[in-house]
Amino acid sequence: MNCNLFLVGINTTFWIEVAKKLSQYEGINLNHATCYFKWYDEKKLRENEPLLKNINFINPIYLNNLNNLIDFVDYNDPSTILDNKILSELKYIEDQFLIICDRLTFLPTSFRRRRRIYRNLLRYWLSFFNKNKIDCILFTWTPHVGWDLVLFGVAKYLGIKIVITGHTHINDRIHFRENYWDIESMPENFLEELSTEEIKAKIDKALLEEAYEGCSLINFSRQINDLATGQKGLNVKKEVEFNDIHPVPVFARKKSVKKFIPLFMQKALREFYENVYLKIKYAKKLIVGRAEHFLTFSAFGKVSPLIPFIGRFIHAKKMKALLAYYNSLCEPMDYNKPFVYFSMHLQPERTSQPEGLIFEDQFLAIQMLHEALPEGWNLYIKENPRQFDITNNRGIMAGIHYRDKKDYIEMKKLKKLKFMPMSEAVDKVREYAICTASLIGSIGWESLLTNKCTIAFGSPWYSPCPSCFNARTVEDCKKAIQEARTRSREQNERDFYRFMVYIQDQLIIGNMDGPSIRFSKRSVEELSKNFCDGAVKKILN
Repeated sequence: MNCNLFLVGINTTFWIEVAKKLSQYEGINLNHATCYFKWYDEKKLRENEPLLKNINFINPIYLNNLNNLIDFVDYNDPSTILDNKILSELKYIEDQFLIICDRLTFLPTSFRRRRRIYRNLLRYWLSFFNKNKIDCILFTWTPHVGWDLVLFGVAKYLGIKIVITGHTHINDRIHFRENYWDIESMPENFLEELSTEEIKAKIDKALLEEAYEGCSLINFSRQINDLATGQKGLNVKKEVEFNDIHPVPVFARKKSVKKFIPLFMQKALREFYENVYLKIKYAKKLIVGRAEHFLTFSAFGKVSPLIPFIGRFIHAKKMKALLAYYNSLCEPMDYNKPFVYFSMHLQPERTSQPEGLIFEDQFLAIQMLHEALPEGWNLYIKENPRQFDITNNRGIMAGIHYRDKKDYIEMKKLKKLKFMPMSEAVDKVREYAICTASLIGSIGWESLLTNKCTIAFGSPWYSPCPSCFNARTVEDCKKAIQEARTRSREQNERDFYRFMVYIQDQLIIGNMDGPSIRFSKRSVEELSKNFCDGAVKKILN
């Protein structure tokens, strides 16, 4: 019996290759997919890719738009009726959607309007599943941009199988999950009867080598972080090299602005081009700001197109002032006192919304850690440098609601909390820390690689490792810190090897595209083929 598959996220060359391959697997009917088409791309895609011509494409560029949703939803369809049962069961999705809306609005948006969009998205997807038989949904990312989160929630509610592509911090290794809030634990006594060397011998050598080799995406992120705060070369000594794979389909590429124009001005000119010139040319098709995701302009759009253009400069000035204020709070590191290091996440990002769960409000995690610290200890926190990045579209537009002075004023009231200078090298801090902490950050994986303990407030892919402590309460934090104090590096190394044996069969040689595919030493053909083999196995099991 064939599986009717809905693929969420055909947006780049890589995912087009994945879709083409999936459409040829026995037992798979790829009959629906989402793709961010802009103006004319759908026609060209069908012309260029015959294998995809029979797919029913949904363009989510309009799905966060209230006016469009009102047009799309058939309110006479009984399946669109929202009663107490469905609203109650999906309350967790509603809460997360309302939070995520902050990344989708440049200007403040009322609770009522955001809730209307949420409820109309519920109606849209309920009607969609009522009219179309879907057996499985394959997400190419964790749902995190509004419409896809509601899609996920409705599918869960209806009992439709879900497969989410999850990233790891090992080059070209991915895994598949059924949700984003938990991951299966490793059996407590797994391989305990073996010696450390016997456990290590069970790990695939190529996998272990690539794990210790370091993640190119982490290095690239560090490189950007250093540049964002003027610390070039602090955490990355050698710049990451790109391969020649372009993640955007050839027919969707736009001509780049000449290289001699500064990056910030390129962004501003592009904003002006999209918000003014294209608005005249394409009228309602134009989605302003960070393209398709902005509710302020796409859903509530009686706003001058010049506002986001001007807003970039205003917000850039604000971010410069905020960085200066953060720097004024920093103190020199005291390596003679025991401390825990908490690495803050860039926001908005899927690693905090929704993967950070309630701890997307990072102050919750920080306050819990602070309360759990023994007397005489410090809690060092470091803001994500890209939170201040004025060349980044996310930082300038989507990040407008995510940091201000009051965030740091709240943190400063915690007596054991110290702000870590941007000039402090992360590797040194990690080495001296009793343990590290984050929501699901790369700092956790790097700690495990160097035989250090880490605390995770979400459920990262490495959370089954015994030296990664999952924390949800102050008591969890206290237990984690106490165990981190008493564990030896040898015990952590042994547990890391146990984890690698446990997880290796769950890891797929593949890719999630974006920047990571441009660091890969493997071909798109190999990565897409391996991805499809792993995905189909998961879908049909």
